Amino acid sequence: MPFISGVLAPIWPRLQRLSAVGISGEPSEEAGPVPVTVRSIARVSPSPDASWALSGESSLLMDALGRGFIPVRTHMGCLVADGDPVVRPGTRADWPMVRAFLDLSQAGGRIPVLREVSPAMAELYRRKGFNVRLSGTRTRVDLSPASAPSLPPRAAEDRELEAEVLSERRALALYRPLALLSPGLDVTSLHGASVVVVRSGSRVVGWARLWAGEGGGSARMDRVRSGPSLSDGALEALLAAALDWSRELGAQALVLPSDLPPSALEALGRSGAVRREPRYTASPPGWRARVSDLLLRVPPLSAFLPT
Repeated sequence: MPFISGVLAPIWPRLQRLSAVGISGEPSEEAGPVPVTVRSIARVSPSPDASWALSGESSLLMDALGRGFIPVRTHMGCLVADGDPVVRPGTRADWPMVRAFLDLSQAGGRIPVLREVSPAMAELYRRKGFNVRLSGTRTRVDLSPASAPSLPPRAAEDRELEAEVLSERRALALYRPLALLSPGLDVTSLHGASVVVVRSGSRVVGWARLWAGEGGGSARMDRVRSGPSLSDGALEALLAAALDWSRELGAQALVLPSDLPPSALEALGRSGAVRREPRYTASPPGWRARVSDLLLRVPPLSAFLPT
C-alpha cells in the first residue's frame, strides 16, 4: 500500500494506541496539541469543516506533502472521518486523502466511514461506489440585514443569567471552570477559538467554542457543554451572544451544532433566518455498510462528535 509508508506511518501507531476514550467517541486528550501546519491549512481552507481539527477532539490524518488533513477517530469497529478533507486552495488532495484514509482503515482492520459529508463530496463518493445516505441536517442562521434574526426577551427567572463571548486569552484563564463541564478538555483545544459562556452569578453553567472564517464567510458554534440540565433561558442567552458576536465579526451566517433542541430554534425559525443543510454518511457497499450503520448508532458517538 503506497500511501502507508509516506502518509500513514507517522500517525498509525498513535491511532493503534487510542484508549477506550477515543473508541467511545468522547473528547480525547490523546489528540494532543494541534500542529502549526494544521492551523495554517485551516486558516486558508474554504472548507466549513476546518475548525473540527482545531477543536482537539480528533486525531489527524495528515498529507505527507502538507496539502491537507482529515480529522479521524475510532469507534467500535469503524474508523470514522469527521467531515470532508480539509485541503489548501488550489491543490487536488481531496481524493488522495480519502484513498489514504481507506488504506489506513484496511491496515487496521476497521470499516471506513466518512461522516458529516457535504453534498458535493457525497456525490463523488456515490460515483466511486460508496453507499451514501442522508444522515441529518446542519443549521445555518442567515445574518443578513434582511433576515434580522433575533431571540425573544428572556423570562424573569432567567434574567440573572449573563452571557458573553471571551477571547482566547480570557478563555484560557477560565480553563478550569470550563473543564468542569467538559471532562478531559485539552487546554490546547481553546487555542485559536473564542468561547461563549453563560453564567449564573460567578458559576459557568454552559459554554461553546466559536470559530471565525468558515467557508462562505460564516462563523461556527460547536456543541454546547453544560451540566446535567441547561434551562431554555440559558441556551437562548448563549445563542443570542453568539449571534451578536457573529454580526460584529461581519459574518454572513452562523452555523449551529446539530444537537440543539428544536425549542431553541423556534424563534429564529419564525424570522425566516434558519436554513437546513443536508449532511451525508458514506461507507463501503454491501454488508460492511450495514454493519457500519449499526455501529454508528451505538452511543455515545452521536452525542460527542463535534457537529
